[in-house]
Amino acid sequence: MKTRFCPSPTGSLHIGNMRTALFNYLYARKNKGKFLLRIEDTDLSRSKESYIESIQKDLLSLGLNWDEGVPIGSKKNSYMQSQRIDIYQKYYSQLIDNKKAYYCFCTEEELKVSKRLQLSQGLPPKYNGKCRELSKDEIEEQLLANNVAAIRFLVPRKIGIVFEDIVRGKQSFDSNILGDFIIRKADGMASFMFANAIDDALMDVTHILRGEDHLTNTPRQKLILDTLGFSEPSYAHISIIIGKDRQPLSKRNGSQSIQNLLEIGYLPLAILNYLARIGHTYENNELLSLDDLAIKFSLDRLVKSPAVFDMKQLNTWQKLAVLACSIEDFKKIFLNDISFDIGNEQLEKLITTLKNNVLLPDEVSDWLSVFFDEELEYNEENAEIIKKTGKDFFNIWLELLEKENIKAKELYNNINLKLGLKGKQVYMPIRIALTNRKYGPELQNVMDILGIRLLKRRIVKIVNGL
Repeated sequence: MKTRFCPSPTGSLHIGNMRTALFNYLYARKNKGKFLLRIEDTDLSRSKESYIESIQKDLLSLGLNWDEGVPIGSKKNSYMQSQRIDIYQKYYSQLIDNKKAYYCFCTEEELKVSKRLQLSQGLPPKYNGKCRELSKDEIEEQLLANNVAAIRFLVPRKIGIVFEDIVRGKQSFDSNILGDFIIRKADGMASFMFANAIDDALMDVTHILRGEDHLTNTPRQKLILDTLGFSEPSYAHISIIIGKDRQPLSKRNGSQSIQNLLEIGYLPLAILNYLARIGHTYENNELLSLDDLAIKFSLDRLVKSPAVFDMKQLNTWQKLAVLACSIEDFKKIFLNDISFDIGNEQLEKLITTLKNNVLLPDEVSDWLSVFFDEELEYNEENAEIIKKTGKDFFNIWLELLEKENIKAKELYNNINLKLGLKGKQVYMPIRIALTNRKYGPELQNVMDILGIRLLKRRIVKIVNGL
């Protein structure tokens, strides 16, 4: 079996098309099949080489290696649709010769007028068939005059087009509502509808997982395949992704490019685990490797209802992925090119502490400032808390810091005994004094990472300032 991912290189990969790629990849891997990458670049005005490169880079960054496709292939068997025009021409000629397709010389303005008229009459807009009955002589006259011509597929009238969708069950369409659709555009490039179907057939694609917005394309592509004698693939039309405003996901309501997420610092494993659960369910919410995501992937678990994209959910998976990092992996990903003048044991404690308290690299930078900067600048609220806590509190601490191995519990007990304070009354001022934060890692870990020198420096500064 073989699945495929066939993006248009008109922009960066976003959440929606990466999820489509992932589902196709997972299904292929689960069934020991092949995963194909094809570039649908028939929109020459918007397609860019840089986007083709970024598509491949994003897929590889998430571990979605393809078995067949770009950049494999010469012009003859290329996986770039712009290089397959001669192949499509063969099938245009076949359809025209068999009177299954015809040249259309209608201008864009004529088509717009026809559409407006149909809508004003409450009719679904479709091609009115003006060029359908042109004689051979009329067609030759138009071609000799170099008039621009598209090619339309001649849709049979009054037939039902039925197919079984893996997600949505039996689907039935009335051919009368389709209209004769374009298979070659006036600029000579293949339409998506045609090139997509022909390539799937010639490349032996057996299963197509794509967004439900393509559902109405399927009857047209089925007609093309049936007419040309090709086998049909199995279709699974997956739910669309929407924003919290219940509208299709876009930049306006939260969509992000995969490149941007990776640059911010989201881990590939976090992105994969989240995307695999948008419109698909797993038995539990454990963090899974890419291989395990494939093993446990099932078409039976694809859902019909729209899936809501939620950054909070992505952050949940990011947290799990960060916690799952080994010490070495965390150091490589989050602390790359940063040197530390500390022992291995202290470095390991630093990394363990960071893993439990950060999501993204920017947060790591903030915590490194807390642990290694000589001076802390307290914000106004925290400075006021330190002031209200009083000098006696910090003097007790300063006395204890004369010992080499001061423990947080011992510090707590002494303050409790001498000042009668307990719980948050003790721990909050200590935490603020050391980190300028009200929440964070265990205090003992903070003290161990700071070391006795910085501990003394910060408390002495506080005492001198009170």
